Amino acid sequence: MRLGELCEKALRSIPAEADLAEVKDLFERLGGEYLLVMEGQRPLGLLSRHVALKARRFSLPLRAGDLANPDLPIVDAEEEALPEKLGLLLRNPFQRALILKDERPLGLLSPKSLLFSGLALPRHSSFKKALPRRLKSLLAWFYGVSEELGVEIYLVGGAVRDLLLDRSPLDLDIVVFGKLETLGRRLEKLGAQRCKRSLFETLKFRLEEFEIDLARARWEEYESPAALPKVVSGDLLEDLLRRDFTVNALALALSRPHFGRLVDFLGGLQDLSSRRLKVHHTLSFVDDPTRIFRAARYATRFGWDLSPGTRKALHLALNLKVLPLLSPARMRNEWLRILEERDPAGVINWLKRQGILSLLFSRPTSMEQLKRFFVLARHLRKEDQLEALALLLAREGESSFFGIPGQRFFSLNRAREELNSRREFLRGKSKLSEKVFFLERLPAPVLVAEGARDETLFPFFVRFFREYRSTKPLLSGKKLCQAGVPPGPKLGEMLKRLRAARLDGLVQNETEEWTFLQKEYPDVFST
Repeated sequence: MRLGELCEKALRSIPAEADLAEVKDLFERLGGEYLLVMEGQRPLGLLSRHVALKARRFSLPLRAGDLANPDLPIVDAEEEALPEKLGLLLRNPFQRALILKDERPLGLLSPKSLLFSGLALPRHSSFKKALPRRLKSLLAWFYGVSEELGVEIYLVGGAVRDLLLDRSPLDLDIVVFGKLETLGRRLEKLGAQRCKRSLFETLKFRLEEFEIDLARARWEEYESPAALPKVVSGDLLEDLLRRDFTVNALALALSRPHFGRLVDFLGGLQDLSSRRLKVHHTLSFVDDPTRIFRAARYATRFGWDLSPGTRKALHLALNLKVLPLLSPARMRNEWLRILEERDPAGVINWLKRQGILSLLFSRPTSMEQLKRFFVLARHLRKEDQLEALALLLAREGESSFFGIPGQRFFSLNRAREELNSRREFLRGKSKLSEKVFFLERLPAPVLVAEGARDETLFPFFVRFFREYRSTKPLLSGKKLCQAGVPPGPKLGEMLKRLRAARLDGLVQNETEEWTFLQKEYPDVFST
């Protein structure tokens, strides 16, 4: 049997230039869930009713061609309908494939096509990767509880992806069909600590090294771009479709009758093998612009490319300027996640190459500056790194894109101006101690940002963070008190003078420090 014999020949199409009102009218007149968007004789991709109606509800100034998803699988009608080929073709977010005959669209292949022809989709494969010992024990516990409570349980999302990549996941998303609270109480009896309940009715637990999210299978609907979604109950396919990328829309069954089965409705396994990031529809980044930052992290962390449909979805979201619609708190969380990455400079450079930095920030930044930044930033805690990154990338008025209050950013910029006014002093031949004491009066984020910007001062800032800042005299306040120096301002002054002498190379050891103090403060040691 050939693929052309299986497909549904009643192919509904619409020209790329059709506006959303025409798209809506055609869906209402013809029915169905998809339209094939055509540019002349060339198919551009598939447009779903859900995406078209959402774009109209959002009042987006788009046409059918803007929303057509080019990730639709396309095959020739003469190809043989082999079971393994059918499995690959229909495991995608459309669950359809376009069949061409003589390079012209013939019809769509869908699971319904196979049902009518007497064929069936190949079964999902068993999970064959070895599991880490502790995780294997925990998943076996979920299996036992599913038997006891009579509920379906799945491990879903990034944990399944990481296991397939031979990584050991610590963040576990568990989807359960019923008895969520009961399962939560069983986890607490196992020793898990309940952390919180999220806005989306997710229970969060900490169990040894694992972070566990328990949630009912659900579907999400967005009422406007970048808004938090409304959540309703759903089935497993709907739960996987609401996720960001196909590689994160995989599930591992933890209950009978499918225990150990890898569920891949949307082609995530094939995209994982192809090292490809694919969104489920062209409004994905409009729905949730934080997915743009996640794409940057995954693309950099794993070395993945974007599929054509994902690139189109990204450019669409950027053209519609949805990123600034995110709340400062959500933006802040995404930057902090980037700073947790192994290669944060690579992630930020990916954002730069996609034009995202220039969309948010007017201050130009080079890759060399980013590299210098992260050499210095490693000495700061993450919250300070965030402020430093804001100083590097943003001008005043743009700090909200890091979730930093305007008044705080204003004060940091005043400190930056003070530093800039003393650049020649820092480059000159003044005493090292004077330079160090000056820098220590300024906020560390300012030093990191400006040290990254100024190539000539960068080596000095490196030594400041690695060496000068921690340089202390060998003599402590306690030793001086034991030698008869009374506590008080005089003691503090002596320790500061002694530290300056050490920075300036005037003393090298404890004996020289005693000699220095006795010379500088003869009145203190005369008695």
